[in-house]
Amino acid sequence: MASDLAARSAVSPLAEIEAEVQARAKNLALDLGMEADCQVLRQLVEQAIADWGAEHKRGLRPFALSDPELVADRVLRNVAGYGPLEPLLGRGHGA
Repeated sequence: MASDLAARSAVSPLAEIEAEVQARAKNLALDLGMEADCQVLRQLVEQAIADWGAEHKRGLRPFALSDPELVADRVLRNVAGYGPLEPLLGRGHGA
């Protein structure tokens, strides 16, 4: 378990949660131009963040997310928008 924990901590929480959301969304064929699909993506992000917190409480994650709302916003920008450029472009993410 300790080696698994060490391997997990080598990847940033943001990257791990993004990968988890992408894996969950892969077969859903979401159309982010549709509000309902944007809601589904938001729910996937919220679930991945909740899962992180639950895994931390069970000792499977080395730390809790200090700002889950910020992580959710960044994941949505990176997965559905223009990533770190989005605030500079003055655009809101589609999700």
